Amino acid sequence: MYLNCSPKQSTIRTRRYGWRRKIKTANAARDALRVLEKPMDEFLDFALWQTIRELEPLWAKELEAEPSFLGSDQKTAYALKSSRNPRAIARLITLYQQGRVPPEYQQDVLNALARYGTATDLDLLLEQALANTKQPSAQLTALEDAARQRRVKPTQGLGRIERFVKHEDPGIATAALRLIGYWGLSDKTAQLIDIAKKGDKDRRKAALAALAAVDEKAAAKILSELADRNLPTELRRMAVAQLVPLDQAAAARLAVDVLKTLPEEADVSELFQAFITGKPAVDALVAEISTRKIPENRASEGLQYVKEKVSVYFVRKNQEEIDNLTRAFEASGGTLPVENSQQSLTDEAIASLTKTITATADAEKGERVYRQSGCQTCHAIGGAGGQLGPDLS
Repeated sequence: MYLNCSPKQSTIRTRRYGWRRKIKTANAARDALRVLEKPMDEFLDFALWQTIRELEPLWAKELEAEPSFLGSDQKTAYALKSSRNPRAIARLITLYQQGRVPPEYQQDVLNALARYGTATDLDLLLEQALANTKQPSAQLTALEDAARQRRVKPTQGLGRIERFVKHEDPGIATAALRLIGYWGLSDKTAQLIDIAKKGDKDRRKAALAALAAVDEKAAAKILSELADRNLPTELRRMAVAQLVPLDQAAAARLAVDVLKTLPEEADVSELFQAFITGKPAVDALVAEISTRKIPENRASEGLQYVKEKVSVYFVRKNQEEIDNLTRAFEASGGTLPVENSQQSLTDEAIASLTKTITATADAEKGERVYRQSGCQTCHAIGGAGGQLGPDLS
């Protein structure tokens, strides 16, 4: 909701309702909530939220004694969704069950359930999702958030989530697959393997992640088997990528196998991405490539990935590992294409710049900057250094 008035009017109203919290009474909270009867903007919303949070001990007691104390369902729902108190959350859930939460606050209620709801509260979300099979995404997202952030799950009937894995909406199907993993439903392993083999890309990826979440030890063996060269290219690549967090050494061995046997047109950037996540994974890949080598085109793609996709922060934090990986790719014959930069300077201008630089530059200072800033990772001088960027000699 947004305010249809001038910024000055909005500021006046914000200050007026902000002052309510200085009056330490339950009635002040009730009066402040009257602002909801008018158009709102983000400033008023924040002022009201702050007021309700500060006065909560006062209005909460009155609300316990008289459920209609704050006025309408809209006002009551606003106050309750602003609280972190378990009793307030329980009351908010009751309003939600009774269908008394206004549509504009529905998502806030689901967020509150994800952050603070008990396992029994999550039973409600699961039942609602199952009852609303056409569009249960809001409830599934809240269930995911609760599982991922707090490892809380419903108390019963978890296996019923499988009815969504074949949903026509890929987002709903993948959410259900992730929940199978978060909830540790090991009896769905065979179904996950089947989806990994036959599903589309998004479902395959979610199914593989779910396998790893259900049972890491069992998943490592399954993922290794799914990287077999007789299985689809996309599945092999995804299986190896998912194996990296579980067993870096095994994943590196399989990655080299995959890089050697994948069709030339296959994109392997996701495979490199899986390994360039930390020292152990990078070290494992470096060791395997150094020993067994990979095709030149794949090595070149690896160099290109490091140059274009790896963040500067990661490179600085893992300088030695990135240098080793770069050398491993180069040892396999990897090269980078020569970049043809557009030349906008005339020959005379270049000659003038060269003369100025020669006369004024300080080579020793330049070398210090070059070494202290880590320029040698990408650039070389006189052939010594990296090959990702232009030679600076």
